[in-house]
Amino acid sequence: MENEPAGAFRLIRANRPFRVVWTARSVSFLGDSLSLVALMLYVADSTGQALAVALLLLVGDFAPALLGPLTGAITDRFAHKRVMVTCDL
Repeated sequence: MENEPAGAFRLIRANRPFRVVWTARSVSFLGDSLSLVALMLYVADSTGQALAVALLLLVGDFAPALLGPLTGAITDRFAHKRVMVTCDL
């Protein structure tokens, strides 16, 4: 047996389209995470209250959960590729 990477790493190395999508999603996730940290620091600095930061995190978690069923029913009526591109933009 060769010294091949296992599982996902082999898929990333062997499949260029998958590698491009995986890289783009990784960069997007990193940007989302850094923007959340910046927003938390801004809220903490401008209000001086930990409660404001906690509410920011709660709203960030509960808003998608509450709106998920509604948005899922709406997006099922459109072409999935168009919905994905629109959401990413």
